[in-house]
Amino acid sequence: MSFNQHEKSFYLKAFQGTTLAVTVANKSDLNPQSIASFKTAITELSSHGCRVLLFWQKCKVTKEFWQDISSLFSKQNVNPIIYHKKGERKLLPQPLWQEGSAVIPIEIDSDNDDFYLDEVVRLVIAWRIKRLVLTQQQGGVNYLDGQLLSYVNNNKLKNILQDQPKEKTVLLNSVQHLLNRGVGGVTICRLQDVAQELFTYEGCGTFFSKEHYCRVRSLEIDDYAQVAALIRQGEAEGYLLPRSDSELSEILLSGYGAFIADNHVAGVCCLVNESYESDNTGEIVTLYALTRFQGEGIGVQIIEHVVQEARKLGLKSIFSCTTRGRVVSFFERNGFYQVDQSQIPPAKWASYSEKRRQNLVCLRLDVEQ
Repeated sequence: MSFNQHEKSFYLKAFQGTTLAVTVANKSDLNPQSIASFKTAITELSSHGCRVLLFWQKCKVTKEFWQDISSLFSKQNVNPIIYHKKGERKLLPQPLWQEGSAVIPIEIDSDNDDFYLDEVVRLVIAWRIKRLVLTQQQGGVNYLDGQLLSYVNNNKLKNILQDQPKEKTVLLNSVQHLLNRGVGGVTICRLQDVAQELFTYEGCGTFFSKEHYCRVRSLEIDDYAQVAALIRQGEAEGYLLPRSDSELSEILLSGYGAFIADNHVAGVCCLVNESYESDNTGEIVTLYALTRFQGEGIGVQIIEHVVQEARKLGLKSIFSCTTRGRVVSFFERNGFYQVDQSQIPPAKWASYSEKRRQNLVCLRLDVEQ
């Protein structure tokens, strides 16, 4: 698949100087297409400064995978670190603190799937790895209705454990143990989807973290490219009013982002008030939360943060305008009330499309303490 280059470059940069663990096992989707896609993904990661620890279950089913991918290790002059049931169980092999960015195979020689998973969990915790991708033939975790769970924090994980089949429960119990022992994030996805999961905002697997880890803050210069790409995505989906590059440049300086686990951009919002200083008000624009995180209250957290910022600026009110009923309902749930367009500052309507105004709903929130 093709990737948005802003998104991809951001995530490649975010992985630079970090260690990522990935599993390839009997239960992974081991077809030629999946293997080729995965090989490309981990090659890009290592070439951009990420150290990839590849936990490979050495068994009959994965033999073809190893034949396809072993050339990568020979080029990097890396030898496998070998573990098996009766072998040495040394906790910190030298290559893990001597190597720079490379793909390092951790070979777990066992046909027993439970032993393999237990060894992965043991080593990831012992080596204090912060990010793990578990590849599964069926991909991420679904609700009972079949809908994919994109993001799960530890509290939600406790609830969904009760509704999963036994095979999935074993895996999810391992995920819960990893999170409780200090692993920052665990992803379950297909082997062929590793690139999409790691290099795009939306992903395509299930991402787990222990806590919400959501932090809303002002955008910084290193955020602008990725946030601009996120806004363009919202425009393409019809949630946001299309803006020119120059208009986007103006509002990014007044933007706020919601960040999950430090590097996942979950949502964005801008508070514009320069044009409305005489009215002592500000406008919320480009409020957009990724579908992946909409069930986590990201939009609410952004609004709460923006309200606090508006109070710091001494504003009496903030307002927003939208043509989408769902967005109207969201604002009303957060204390906004509908007002007539005549109650919005005249500066808002300068060069504004009359056609769009016909379907526009205006909402306001009084923020004075």
